[in-house]
Amino acid sequence: MRWYQRALPTVESVLPGVEKAATEIAALNGINEVFAWGSLAENITNKTSSIKDIDILVTCDFDSGDLLAIEKGPTGPFSIKSSELEEEGFNPLAVAFTKQFVKSAGFRVDYWALSRDDKLLHWGPITDSVEEFKELRKDAEEKVSKKLNLERKNLHKASATKRQSWLDQYTEEIRSCVASGPLGWYMALASSEEILCNAVKLS
Repeated sequence: MRWYQRALPTVESVLPGVEKAATEIAALNGINEVFAWGSLAENITNKTSSIKDIDILVTCDFDSGDLLAIEKGPTGPFSIKSSELEEEGFNPLAVAFTKQFVKSAGFRVDYWALSRDDKLLHWGPITDSVEEFKELRKDAEEKVSKKLNLERKNLHKASATKRQSWLDQYTEEIRSCVASGPLGWYMALASSEEILCNAVKLS
C-alpha cells in the first residue's frame, strides 16, 4: 500500500513519501520551491502524530490567470492537443505543470500554488479564505469524532477498519461543503507572508 493510501498515517510514515514527491515536483518546469503545509507542517517534529491532511505547496513562475483558466473536464485543456493549447488561450507550460503536479503525490493530497503574481491557489473548490478552510477541517474533524466516538488523537489505537471509516467520513464532510464547481484551480484569500511563515520547506 502506498504512503498516501493509508488511513491517517503518522508523520514518520508519511514523510519519506512526501519528500520523494517534493523532489519530483521540484524538477517540474516553472517550480521554484516546494513546501509542506497545514497539518503536516504543524506536526512535522512529532513523528508519532497522526496526519489527517497532507498539503503540498509550491511557489511557481506562472501567473494566477494562467492557472485559473485550467480545469479538468471535457472543455478543459487536458483534452486539447499540446500543439493547440496556445491557440485555444491556454499557457502550455502551466497546463503541463498542473497535469504533472496533481498526479505526483496521490489522491489524499491537497495541492496549493503561490503564483508569480503572489496569489494563493488550491486545486479543487475551496472556501474564500485559508482560515475558513482550516475551520471547515476542524468542524469536519469534530463532527466525525463525535459521530464515531473516536478522536483523531486516538486513531493510532483503533483498528484499520475504524481508521479508514473515520478518514472516509472526514473526507466526505469536507467534500460536501466545497463540492460546488468543477475540478480546477481556485483562488484563496491569503497573503504569501501568512502562508510561508507556517510552511516547512521540502526542496
